[in-house]
Amino acid sequence: MKFKTEPKAKKTTRGNAAGRELMNGVREAFRAANTGDYSTLTVREVEISDPGAYGPREVKSLRESLGVRCRTPSDRRTAPTYPNAAAAADSF
Repeated sequence: MKFKTEPKAKKTTRGNAAGRELMNGVREAFRAANTGDYSTLTVREVEISDPGAYGPREVKSLRESLGVRCRTPSDRRTAPTYPNAAAAADSF
């Protein structure tokens, strides 16, 4: 007597290569933190200097160069908006 078997589902890979690599690194760092074994990790120390002084003109110039607007809390939206985000997303 023969039984019909379902074909095995193909294993799908989620995300992209950069995302998988990043998540593998996070898992490895988590494992190292839990076990105390950092021998498989590369640890680097870097020094980051304080940012320069930004006055109103510099902030405005930076926002314009990035193509973002800043809304005030009275607009009930404090996050910057990206006016060309839809066009940029379509270009990918």
